[in-house]
Amino acid sequence: MSAPSHLSRSPAAQPTAFSGPDVYPAWANAITLLVVGGLLTLVAWRLAVRAVLPLVVATLGSAGVGAWGTRFRLIIASNGIELTTLVAWWIPTRRRRWYLDARIDLYESWEADRPEGLCVQPPIASDEDASPCFGPTREDRLRDLQRLATEAVLRARSLAPACPPQLRHARLGGESSRFDFEDVVRFPNGRIRELRSRDVIRWPGLDDIPPGSRFRFNGAPSLNVEDNADAFIDPRREDVLYEIEVSAPVRIFSHVTNSGAKLRFSSNRFVGTLMAFPSEAVFEGRIVRGDQWLGFQPDGTLSAFTLARGTTLAGFEFGADSRFDFWRGSGRLLPARWTCRLGAALVLPAFTLQAGDACELSVDLARLTGIAPRADLILPEGRLRGGVMSARVSPDGRIDLAWCRKAGLIVP
Repeated sequence: MSAPSHLSRSPAAQPTAFSGPDVYPAWANAITLLVVGGLLTLVAWRLAVRAVLPLVVATLGSAGVGAWGTRFRLIIASNGIELTTLVAWWIPTRRRRWYLDARIDLYESWEADRPEGLCVQPPIASDEDASPCFGPTREDRLRDLQRLATEAVLRARSLAPACPPQLRHARLGGESSRFDFEDVVRFPNGRIRELRSRDVIRWPGLDDIPPGSRFRFNGAPSLNVEDNADAFIDPRREDVLYEIEVSAPVRIFSHVTNSGAKLRFSSNRFVGTLMAFPSEAVFEGRIVRGDQWLGFQPDGTLSAFTLARGTTLAGFEFGADSRFDFWRGSGRLLPARWTCRLGAALVLPAFTLQAGDACELSVDLARLTGIAPRADLILPEGRLRGGVMSARVSPDGRIDLAWCRKAGLIVP
């Protein structure tokens, strides 16, 4: 199948190359060059330099080169995926590489109602970053490019060597003799899915893992996915541990789990438990659902929990089954906070949030900072739009009307 006319594609099956205009970086380069050139022209005019006209011409020419000469080059080969950003048609400014288990996805920002470009998306379980948005902006061209690039990725995967049979893991690979490989469970592609330990396994920061525990690898790229049997994993990638089901109770910080507890890991770091404690367990002075997901920070404090009973927090009564998750934040504009998915109605001074709505609290859980209703709320001052973004509230639970009006959340 031939590539669309707006793309350049290498004729060989391996490697396969795609290139074309990179629209968003092109506009950014053009604007930057116009601003810099404009400032230089202004300085030259102020100094009565005779070269003002050549500077104007050079500025416009540079902006044109920046707009039309910014391109992407996507190469898909048996050794992986490579994305390069070019300026002036051939000068590389940024080059990034991924394994073949990355995907070529459509990119769509939160505010957009259609795809805006493409991105290279690595597996969730990896520490790799996704690529920035690249490619054309017309939706039909984007979908053509995604389809052809995905076909090239699948061809490259079909040529990948078989997965090696041994355990390849940074912490556990050297302890392979402590596992029972006669009882190994594998995925259809040969990757290790489950291993049973036959000796004590030591994991930094945790109690010793007892013999007979089940170590599960490669099958859950996120906490919400239990099976990933059909997913391709690049044979060069190490095995990814995501869960240990312990055969006997172990100590997690200052708490002792049940036998059969599931310890969850992300990037070789312990992050939480499932079915590890009684249905009502006391953590940090609160009665929480110990049999549901409990997230832990490196210092042993909770990063996620579900209330087992109604509890007063920030001066309000949160019902049972309300789930709390801590977010570390990202800079001053997006500070760290707790988010709560309500398990029961939350009564505030001017209105009531319903089960399934969300709210936000300060890091110490002492102040209510925002609400996110799923449906619109009717207020005396107007209609608060639901399902859009979190609305700021004061610590007493009242809407910050000025902020919400400025954000466009309150409409007539």
